[in-house]
Amino acid sequence: EIKEGGVTEVERISFTGNRVYSDRRLRRVLASKQAGLLRTFVQGDTFVAERLTLDRQLLVDFYRARGYPDVQVTGVSSEMTRDREGFFMTFNIVEGQQYKFGKITAVSEVEELDAKDFEKLTKIRAGAIYSPNAIDLAITRLEEQALRKGANFVRVDPRVTRDERTQTLNVEF
Repeated sequence: EIKEGGVTEVERISFTGNRVYSDRRLRRVLASKQAGLLRTFVQGDTFVAERLTLDRQLLVDFYRARGYPDVQVTGVSSEMTRDREGFFMTFNIVEGQQYKFGKITAVSEVEELDAKDFEKLTKIRAGAIYSPNAIDLAITRLEEQALRKGANFVRVDPRVTRDERTQTLNVEF
């Protein structure tokens, strides 16, 4: 005989260490949701321990896309409420510093391809806020250009170097 208890909901989601983004903004990023007025219709407010891993990754991706390459979610604590009907979740975040793109260059190790033809295709401006998505898009454009020029099997590797003094990331494709 199995007696199932009720569904355990997430009563509150909070964050520590966040200075740049508010708790409210960060809650919108997560797959887990706080129980609210529509609790009978919303499935995201049910506490699922496996969802915590996804939530951690979503937070890291959110910060990295906004120029914080060193962000870390150092821990997540989930505590049951006194009445054992729900959970309080707290995410511990270390944001790090925001970085911008510095110098963007291209070099070619393939003799028949001139790096100058590829540098403009990156479409990354120095001074723009760092985003790994911008690097991924640039790699795709550069590899497609190599294919158009007849160079099959060319792989573009970004080499990112950090300038702590100016808080920029220089990228060499």
